[in-house]
Amino acid sequence: MKELNVLRTCAILHDVGKLECWANRKPWSEHAYYTYKFAKACLGEKLATHAMRHHTGPSYSDDYRPQTDVEKAVCLADNLSSGADRREEPSRGPPTPSPPIKLTHILSKSKVRKSLEARDLAYISNGLSSKMGDLVREFIQQPKTTYLKIFGILNESDLRFVPADTREPINDVSLWDHLKLTAAFATCIWRLEKR
Repeated sequence: MKELNVLRTCAILHDVGKLECWANRKPWSEHAYYTYKFAKACLGEKLATHAMRHHTGPSYSDDYRPQTDVEKAVCLADNLSSGADRREEPSRGPPTPSPPIKLTHILSKSKVRKSLEARDLAYISNGLSSKMGDLVREFIQQPKTTYLKIFGILNESDLRFVPADTREPINDVSLWDHLKLTAAFATCIWRLEKR
């Protein structure tokens, strides 16, 4: 069960670095580093490393490529939840997202549900980090309870107003929905594999 909770925790946090990455106007591929930075502050280096290693595309260095079974399951779940046929580099627009970041309506590409400036993204990221605090000891002692705590913090956050992808026209799914779906897929993959 501990491995399952490591997997679910890494999956639910795997793209949380997008907030700081986009706020700092860094290239897409650097969100993995910012995920590592965020997760390390809350959960320590080991879980942070697992969370950041979820891409295999050419724009990602070997440091960001999955190496363990947990990382491979998160990578596969991420691909499933975001569409396995998506391109690593944006087909439209610059490879470095630039605020304002827009979440459009799923049924109307012209209707913007939320537009976020760099300061908004940084505020959400800092708020999440502050609410989570240092969870290293808590996760070691009670991994399932800690995962549920993290889930609750994310669920009550403004991640539901941040797009999982900034590229039009696929900027219509929230980061929170993407993270939840990735964690769900990762859990299913893990359970099937460990049968």
